Amino acid sequence: MPWEHFKPKLTPLLEKASKGKKTIITERLETVSKYKPDFHAIGTNGYRGYIIFGFTKLNLYIFETAEYGNATYVFEGNWETLSQMTKAEIISDNLYKQRFIHLDGWANQIDSLFPSNYKKMIS
Repeated sequence: MPWEHFKPKLTPLLEKASKGKKTIITERLETVSKYKPDFHAIGTNGYRGYIIFGFTKLNLYIFETAEYGNATYVFEGNWETLSQMTKAEIISDNLYKQRFIHLDGWANQIDSLFPSNYKKMIS
């Protein structure tokens, strides 16, 4: 589903955030979406409030939160099974490929996940 069609489905998740935080969260979600994922999904269980961006050709799955103050998780492989686990299980067992804290440089960290030839294809 293209981002433009998926984005309205996020309204219930974003309604809880203040106006300033909503802007920051939306910018993060749009940063990941610009890489044109094959699919979007909304997480459950320990990942409730997370948006899953699937890049199946790269075997890359980015879990970005629609809640302020959490991290971005990057996975390879069976994202569906991982999305049903708690964050505590995933962190303690080190099951993620990358974990990006929402600090300065976050967008560059997202950019580093994609090979340069992939970035040229989406430009």
